[in-house]
Amino acid sequence: MAQAMGIGGAGGHGRAGGYTYVELVTLVAIVAVASALAYPSFAGMRGGHELETAAVGLTQQLRSAHWRAVSSGIRVRVASRQGPDSVWRFTTQSEQGAAWVAVGDEVRVPLGTVVAVAGVADKVFNPDGTCSMGSVTLRGAAGALYRCTLAAATGRVRLYRGDRETGRGL
Repeated sequence: MAQAMGIGGAGGHGRAGGYTYVELVTLVAIVAVASALAYPSFAGMRGGHELETAAVGLTQQLRSAHWRAVSSGIRVRVASRQGPDSVWRFTTQSEQGAAWVAVGDEVRVPLGTVVAVAGVADKVFNPDGTCSMGSVTLRGAAGALYRCTLAAATGRVRLYRGDRETGRGL
């Protein structure tokens, strides 16, 4: 008799455990709706992360160019160019006679980023530690803003997010 009562399951509802097809479809639908609602937020976070990575990479590239110029005694520049695919690229180049030769990695800015270069387009670092004055500003599609500034007298490179100096990449 005890076994006959136990056949109905823990709640006595007459089924042997597990989930019905309707319950599984309902669960999948809830997960799908939640994912659809969360996707724009995750996509925005990814875009913001790509922009921050590019800004920190550009800052490091500018600082590396400064160090390379001082340590080698040769002028070094970071050239900014917008390619045919509309992606901005920053390339480190070393002066070799009358020509400039690429000497490092290239930093690419995410597509859709607005790039504003103040001062001369190519930031030149001299062996005495001085450099071109100006800044490079990166503005993302979501409104995030990063600005790399150069101090002409010292070659110091600073990175700002919005109007505040960041601690990353310093």
